[in-house]
Amino acid sequence: MSITTQDVTRFTPGTPRTTGAVLLASDGQGRADTTARTARHAAEALGATLAVVGVVPPMPVQSLGDDLVAAAPALRAERIAECEGAIAARLAPVLGAPEAWSLDVREGRIGESIAQAAHDAQAALVVVGTGAHGLLDRIAGEEVAVSVVRHADVPVLVVPRTAVPATFRTAVVGMDFSAASVRAAECAARLLHAAGPGAALVLVHVRPPLPERSATSGADASAPGSALAHRVDRLRALLAPVAGPHVVMDARVVAGGIVEELTRVATEVHADLVAVGTHGPTWLERLLLGSSATTLVREATRTVLVAPMPEARERLRLELAVGGAVAASSAPEWGPVLDAFTGRNRGRPIRVECTLPMTRSFRLAVRDGRLGAVTWDPRARRVELVVDAPGSSGARLTHAIDEVTGVEIVADDAHHDRTLIVDAADALLVIDLLDAAPTG
Repeated sequence: MSITTQDVTRFTPGTPRTTGAVLLASDGQGRADTTARTARHAAEALGATLAVVGVVPPMPVQSLGDDLVAAAPALRAERIAECEGAIAARLAPVLGAPEAWSLDVREGRIGESIAQAAHDAQAALVVVGTGAHGLLDRIAGEEVAVSVVRHADVPVLVVPRTAVPATFRTAVVGMDFSAASVRAAECAARLLHAAGPGAALVLVHVRPPLPERSATSGADASAPGSALAHRVDRLRALLAPVAGPHVVMDARVVAGGIVEELTRVATEVHADLVAVGTHGPTWLERLLLGSSATTLVREATRTVLVAPMPEARERLRLELAVGGAVAASSAPEWGPVLDAFTGRNRGRPIRVECTLPMTRSFRLAVRDGRLGAVTWDPRARRVELVVDAPGSSGARLTHAIDEVTGVEIVADDAHHDRTLIVDAADALLVIDLLDAAPTG
C-alpha cells in the first residue's frame, strides 16, 4: 500500500466501547458554555456519563506571631459550597438539571487537582477550557489547561475560547506510532463516532525536514511493503472497530516541524480537532522550551486532544498491535509487561537460549519445553524464568537473570507473540514461541 495525500480508506466499524465518565473542569465563572457543550457532545459520542469537577484554591495561611494557623474548616466548607452553587447555576442551562450530571468540588492546586479527580474517577476523558498562556502565567503556574495536560493520566480535551461547540466531524492526529499517539487516535476515532456521513480521521506522520524534498514527499518510506505502510495498515485495523460507520480515514506522510505541519494539515482539511500523544521531556524542560503538545494547547484556535502514555499493559497492547514490538527500559514496566506476556503465552512450546554476549557462549539452552512463567522480582532485581518439561512428569527448570537492562517483545500482531528478549549486563535471554496459537 502506498501512503499518499489521496490515500483514503472507508470502514464500517461497530459501536465503540468506553468505560469511565467524561469529566468537565469548571469554576462556574467566565464563558463556560462552549467548553460545557463540547463536554456534553463528547459524553454522548463516547456513550459515557458526564461529571463536573471544580477546584477551590487553598486558603492562604495566616501568620500569628511565630505560629502558622490554617484557615478554619468551616470557612473551607463555605468556600466549597459557594463554588458548588456557582457551578450548578452556570452549567444547568447547558447541561440540564444537576440530577443529570455529578459534581465534585475539592480544594487544592487547580491543574493537579483536576488531574487527580480524573484519576480517582477513572475518567475516560477530561474536558477543560483554555485561559491565559503568558510568560507570567507560566511562571506562576496558572496555565490550567497546560497543567492538566502535564499531570493527567487520561486523555485531555482542551477547548479554546474561539472553538465552535459541535459534534466533531474532522480530526487530525499526529502519529509517531508510539502508544501515546495510538491512544490519541483511538480517542479521536471514538469522538467521531456520532458524526454523520463525511466524518474524517486524518493520520499524519511528521518526519524531520529533509533537504531537497517537498513537505509531502516520502514515496520511499510509504512504498508498498515498507515498514511505515505496514504500520499504517495495522493502525487502520486497530481503529476500525472504534470509529463511526461513516468515518473516512486518510493517512499522510509530511516533513517539517510537528506543530507547523499538523496546523497546516488541520487548516487544509478544515479540522475541528487536532490530537497528539505526549511522552516528552521533563517538567523543567517543557517549562523552558515547551513541547509539541503544550505548544498546540497554547496556540490553539481549534480543540486539541492530548493523550498521555498509557500504563504498561495498555502500552503493550497498543504497540504490539501497531508496531509488532514493544520495548521496556524502565524497571517499573517490567513486572506488568512480563506478567501480561506470561498470561498470554503460558503453556506454549518454546525454545530458550541464554548467551553471554561477549563470547556468544551458552549459559542456558532449552530446545523442548513449555512456558511456565517469566516474572520480574523487584526486590532481587532479576527476571526469573520457569520452563515446564513436556509430558506429564511435572519437571520444571528455573533460571534467573540478574542486572536486567531491558525487556522487548516481538509479535506478529496484538494477539500473536513470537519472541521475548531480556537484555542484561552479562547475558541475553531469548525465548522463541514455536507455535502460531493466538494469545489471550
